Amino acid sequence: MLFGWVSLLLCNISPAAVPGQFIAKMYTEVLGRAPDPTGWKGALGYFEPNGCNATLLQTWGSQFFTSTEFNSLQYDNDAITLILYRAILNREPDANGYQHWLGVLNSGTPLASVVADFFESSEFTQSVSSICSGTSYSFNNLGTGGLAIQIPASGAGYSGLSETQLQTLLDQTPSGGTVQLQQKSVVYLDTTLYIPDGVTLTTYGAPTHNQHAFMARLVRSTPFANALVNVGNGTSSAALTNIWVDGQRQASNSYVLAAINVQITGGTAMTVSSNFISNSLGWTNVHGMGPLSGVQCNGYTISNNVITAYPAMHAGVTSEYTDGISVGCQNATIEGNQIVDPTDVGVVLFNSYPNVQQSIVSSNTIVSAGHSAFSALAYDTYYVTSPPAPSPSFAGASITSNTLWSSPNSHFIIGLAVGSLAWWGDRQSSGIYADIGSGASATDNTTAGILTNFGEGIAVSGMLSATVESNTFTGTLIPQSYTNCPIGNVLASVSAGYASGSIQPYTDTTVIDCMSDFGPN
Repeated sequence: MLFGWVSLLLCNISPAAVPGQFIAKMYTEVLGRAPDPTGWKGALGYFEPNGCNATLLQTWGSQFFTSTEFNSLQYDNDAITLILYRAILNREPDANGYQHWLGVLNSGTPLASVVADFFESSEFTQSVSSICSGTSYSFNNLGTGGLAIQIPASGAGYSGLSETQLQTLLDQTPSGGTVQLQQKSVVYLDTTLYIPDGVTLTTYGAPTHNQHAFMARLVRSTPFANALVNVGNGTSSAALTNIWVDGQRQASNSYVLAAINVQITGGTAMTVSSNFISNSLGWTNVHGMGPLSGVQCNGYTISNNVITAYPAMHAGVTSEYTDGISVGCQNATIEGNQIVDPTDVGVVLFNSYPNVQQSIVSSNTIVSAGHSAFSALAYDTYYVTSPPAPSPSFAGASITSNTLWSSPNSHFIIGLAVGSLAWWGDRQSSGIYADIGSGASATDNTTAGILTNFGEGIAVSGMLSATVESNTFTGTLIPQSYTNCPIGNVLASVSAGYASGSIQPYTDTTVIDCMSDFGPN
């Protein structure tokens, strides 16, 4: 069925021999970025006709370590050894193994030979069936590694710090100052680390996410029920930049709802930028609090981060989902982030009542590689108020020019959700909830021509006076048995009174209180 702007084909999804999460991990763990559309299409072109086995995985994966892009990162052997474990063996290195392979590289053994040894190891071979299933194989599911280990740090900056020492250092830094950690240093956290107002925490030399193995690393060492890092005291100008924030969730961890990776708790001009953020143990990776959370805020910048959620859960669990970025501040800039395998929503913009939500979500990439998700991009209009208050305004908010796609074996229940009645239903009749917003814009979002599995490409339900235009998705519709929500290309709850505005060609269907996923992944 061709619609000009979108091609969505209704058919059953059959398992394809495409190891989507392996593909994504080669990009994020080796190159420090999400796959680009061209690279993803190239991977599909390799695995779809050939299948998936140990030899094919080795042939395709090895090329990352000999690529011009990898060589340009100028990693030392300390960092390369860490990457080999995480990318190929899918775990943190154990101390003895790390020292062995570091010694092998330091002795002059060519990297290509060491890469071959990793791919030909019994440990990798044992993981091939999980990788080739096309579903998630989590992180550290078959390995023997535990908590991230200390590796040799280098360069200027602070190193060898305990959490208490780092917190004291941050607290003693005057407003406008910067604390620089040594490259590859590791700090273990068993309580929240607080970055005070006016202070920046960064890695010396400001390695970008492409060089994440050079970044200083903040590691959750216990499953305490709070954010791993808190940015600011609610006043102004705290910043977290060029840091690896690692929630250490693994297949065996218990989910802890509040154990998120990064939280901004109000204030102005707060920044979370150019970080590598992985494996949140809780409901999101980055939370920018706003009025919905009882704080005042203005002008958050959340940009150019790589965020991965490989061990998050989606299929077969209840309420153990993880977002990529979740923001309630009314004037936030959320741009250039690369998010892989969120299991709830990639980027969700909450309302900012009583303020007008005017945040911009632009030029982000959301990839469903091994996990399905409820949505890639969403406006969430839900809030609780008593007595009843007017519907929240999103006039000036924009979700624009973002790219999203799924693997052949995963899906989004809703690709782009403009309003959140699919999750919450219409609860205004109770007198304490308001679930219908107004004024949001969603334009020029795309799947970059990659065939993507959707329940609904776009759903407008819970947003009046919306602008939803020029979104270009190419996809396949999942079977109705996967979800209680209606299936379709663009669905808008117009006759029900839950949607209005300028909406690209749509089917008038009520989408309400139906969010569910009974699919295989």
